[in-house]
Amino acid sequence: MEVIHLLSYSEYEKVKICKNHLIPKKDIEFCVGKKINFNFTEEVLSQVIRGYTAEAGVRELERQLNAIYRKTIKNYLTVKKVSKINITKKYLEEILGMPRYSDKQIINKDLVGVSYGLAWTPIGGEVLAIEVLKYPGNGKLLMTGNIGKVMNESAKAAQSLIKKYHKKWNIPLDVFRKYDLHIHIPEGAVPKDGPSAGLTLTMAIVSCLSDRPYNHSYTMTGEISLTGRVLPVGGISEKIIAAQRYGFKNVILPEANKKEWIELKPEAKENLEFIFTKDVNSVVDLVLNTPKKKSKQDKQAE
Repeated sequence: MEVIHLLSYSEYEKVKICKNHLIPKKDIEFCVGKKINFNFTEEVLSQVIRGYTAEAGVRELERQLNAIYRKTIKNYLTVKKVSKINITKKYLEEILGMPRYSDKQIINKDLVGVSYGLAWTPIGGEVLAIEVLKYPGNGKLLMTGNIGKVMNESAKAAQSLIKKYHKKWNIPLDVFRKYDLHIHIPEGAVPKDGPSAGLTLTMAIVSCLSDRPYNHSYTMTGEISLTGRVLPVGGISEKIIAAQRYGFKNVILPEANKKEWIELKPEAKENLEFIFTKDVNSVVDLVLNTPKKKSKQDKQAE
């Protein structure tokens, strides 16, 4: 037996499948002819995909199109007898109800201790916002957000790596004795695991401990080693599609994943700048801005 791995469809591909296959198929199934004409824009089809489906394929998407056709034809036969029906976002909410799924709200400013990473899921790529907070303590590491064993280990590896390079990254060594770290990944109801968040965890912790704001235009993926290497990860195609969907400008990938990037279709890379790296050090100065100036109140609090 041969195992054949199939990638999930991108949003761009789903829209094209709708226009070229599903909608013509529905026109025939529901006997749509000269009396009634459905007009779907690409923007509306994207809204159906994002707001009413969560899948790798297009089965649920086809079910939602069935619902749109059925309810619209019923309205046409009973109330509104018009020849052309423009499907708008407002009309979608009338027919399908409020969207069941919504994209994460990415904070549109640079923050200290908050970084953005890319994750693979069975229904496509996703963005993980990793938050790190320091507070007086004795060097403990607390992790919350329904995090699995492998991701927990990645955080510990990141902490050890930061201790190794603390001088280079302008982090006093006594910080690790005076403060505890709390790492949180929102959406606690969703399980999260895997080593590919290692690079993102490192950037969030360095940002927190050095008071350097993270540049929110960057997102990344990559496993880290204790020698500071950035190792290859899986799900590159889905992760890049997620970065594009959420409006990031720059994507950092492991150098070893360049071969997967080359195989991607051009439309999946549109509006994105890609940086390939082998080493954690090259990423720190790229994504972390100069330290913010501390106010008198901050100094007094410390």
